[in-house]
Amino acid sequence: MNKFISYFLYLFILIFLTSCAAKNIPATFTQLPSVKASGDDAWEILLDTVSYYYPGIETADIATGEIRSIGIITDKCWAGILYGCFVPCKAEKFVAWVTSLSPFSVNIAVEKHKASSMSHYRSWYAAGNDVEKEKKIYQHLISNLNTTFKKPVVINNGKSLLVDMPTYSFTVEEFEGWEVKQRDPKLEKTCLTKTHNKVDYEIMIMKNLILDDNKQKENTSKLATEYIELELNNMREFGEGLNLYKLSDVIIRNEIIGKKKYFILDYKAKKYSSIQNNSMYLYFPHSDRNKYFIIVHYLELAPEEAKISDNYRENLKNILKSLSTK
Repeated sequence: MNKFISYFLYLFILIFLTSCAAKNIPATFTQLPSVKASGDDAWEILLDTVSYYYPGIETADIATGEIRSIGIITDKCWAGILYGCFVPCKAEKFVAWVTSLSPFSVNIAVEKHKASSMSHYRSWYAAGNDVEKEKKIYQHLISNLNTTFKKPVVINNGKSLLVDMPTYSFTVEEFEGWEVKQRDPKLEKTCLTKTHNKVDYEIMIMKNLILDDNKQKENTSKLATEYIELELNNMREFGEGLNLYKLSDVIIRNEIIGKKKYFILDYKAKKYSSIQNNSMYLYFPHSDRNKYFIIVHYLELAPEEAKISDNYRENLKNILKSLSTK
């Protein structure tokens, strides 16, 4: 009986939140500044950002500019044994109105709802807006939009290279023979590739966002250790575990390069008749309260009989020395 009542209450809440979608207009808005961007692309970025916080989307109509999430339960209260014991008593949902696609501009709001204890939490009413969460989503969305639509600057004169991304920049001297590729603008990923004497070399630089507020407060040593352990566990489970390669020579270390502290993971991965030498460098702009960090990954992929040159690690070292964040 209690399970039936609990199920009924959950169903009632979802129906209630859906029914008020068409008539309940938020009391406040957060107005984003206009962004010079493709309307369709900006719309998709808005949906991606909202989905990170609210996985269920009830309405997404680009013609009207309206986005509404499915309501989510944020708290439970004691209603008594006859009414399902602990039942949902607080909920929220996300609402947005895109006022212009080009330039892109949008109003966003997080609606709060509460259930009345007088009705044993079966009667719901609007309870204002979650301003702090609106700010958090606002900042996340602005970051995603700016990262995507601020074009990277790449200056390549054949011998040296300057890469200027929205959150980082670096230079490479003696750049002859390297190919530059820009991948995944949200992550600001830059790949440098080169092949010499049957050996493939790659240097990949990218930004990694820290979205968890608690993680942002952790010191860099703890964050770096957690990330490196996560990478190792994934490689052991999905690499070695599936017999894709065999890990060896795993070394975790720190090094000061160009007055910057890097947290480093070195390892080898052997697959059949080829071998990979890998080095992953993590750089945090601040000692704590980081909203992102930079990953620099260096790869040498070669047949077992090939001779790997150390010369290209000098290009890597120049990047690590010159790397700066904004």
